[in-house]
Amino acid sequence: FAYFVLFLCIAMKVLLYCLFSTLAVVKAFVSLQQPARVASLRPKAIEPLNTIKINLKPTEAVDGAIMRLRREVNKSGHLRVLRTKRFFEDPREKKKRKLAEARRKMKFARQLKRNKANRGP
Repeated sequence: FAYFVLFLCIAMKVLLYCLFSTLAVVKAFVSLQQPARVASLRPKAIEPLNTIKINLKPTEAVDGAIMRLRREVNKSGHLRVLRTKRFFEDPREKKKRKLAEARRKMKFARQLKRNKANRGP
């Protein structure tokens, strides 16, 4: 029984030594001047898609309302987002898609600028 108590005392001392040495190492890496940035460690929340609303006129035909709804859905980009999120996309494909989107946006901006310049004041 005495050996068991002696073993427990030694084990407790070793455990406390490990705990305090770990605490000292962690304290050395944590800066007291700057608070830890917890928000950057959290995964970014997925932005919810905006809802699309179509106001129907009392005399409007159903086909016209459906066409307006389709046009609004295409403009909002819901379908493009759903298509891209349908399957898993590895980081390399994601980067390639983002570059293509950036090129498309730059091309559109150049076209708008050119059209605005051609119209004149």
